Amino acid sequence: MLRLQPSTFSAEGDFRWITDPHSNPEASKAIWYFDGSMLFGRCRLLRSTGFGIAVVSELGSLLGYGLGWPPSWCTTAAAAEAWALSVVLVQCPFPPQMRTDCVALLTTAQMGTHKALHHSRPLARIWRILSNALDTDISSLLDGDLLAWFPAHKSLSAIGELKGSNGKRLSPVDWRANRLVDKLAKAAAEAAQPSEHTRKLVLSADAAAGHAAGLLGAITHAAKNFEVCDIDEHGAVSRKVLRDFSHRPRAKRSQSVPAPCKVRGRDAAPWTAAVKTVRPWQPPSASALSAAQRASSLQRRVAEIGAGLSASAGDTGRQRLAALAERVRLRCASPDL
Repeated sequence: MLRLQPSTFSAEGDFRWITDPHSNPEASKAIWYFDGSMLFGRCRLLRSTGFGIAVVSELGSLLGYGLGWPPSWCTTAAAAEAWALSVVLVQCPFPPQMRTDCVALLTTAQMGTHKALHHSRPLARIWRILSNALDTDISSLLDGDLLAWFPAHKSLSAIGELKGSNGKRLSPVDWRANRLVDKLAKAAAEAAQPSEHTRKLVLSADAAAGHAAGLLGAITHAAKNFEVCDIDEHGAVSRKVLRDFSHRPRAKRSQSVPAPCKVRGRDAAPWTAAVKTVRPWQPPSASALSAAQRASSLQRRVAEIGAGLSASAGDTGRQRLAALAERVRLRCASPDL
């Protein structure tokens, strides 16, 4: 664990012109070059990104240049370059001719706005800003040679030999402008990176961790491959390799999982559905036919008796009880009794 000084947080980003090209009348037809850079990419928390922009006229004269810093959530060189593209579009009322060395920007722009803004795209947040600045589909950037790719970090011998995405060969102006924006991007990233003692501390800790891992590997290999000589009763010498190890500890069963039921000390067999066997059809025997006939006759007789029964047409039970009670009352009231 290391206690490091946190890097400066920027939510909106920043851009500064060293030479502002907007006052030059040739800026409306100029070509805009931009590039992004990232430093200290080994540690994600200490990464620093920056970008550079250069404006070159049609005749090859440098009209303006500047450098900037994307927001802190842009932690890759591709994100810094995409942010530089959004800054270029914000700086110009109409999309100018632009040159980049990041082919991923052209690939994403070719997909269109719908796919570029999909939630699975890592730079969808930046392409949303680009879409709002364009107010049209982002695939229009590839129309009319507005956004083109040219190879970068090439020697002087590549001039006139390599071609860009628009089919044009790499010119001396393209080569010089690309090197300029690359230097500007690196200068911006260096200005935003952590202090020197922080970087040295992280690098030394990384080296110490690698050294400790190497020592652990050497010790583990020696412990697993310890060779000894064994002499038997006949004087024969044999060599054996001893391994320093212990059995894997038994994992305790979680209390939330019920233990499997056991039958007679053994695990119960898994439940299987009963399979019913169907016997082939056979003709019924004489006794079975006789029993079925008797059952049918009994059922028919019971139905006939039930159909012949009917309710009596006389008085109801309540009326008969009332009449009996009246006779008993009269007899009790007779003077002979």
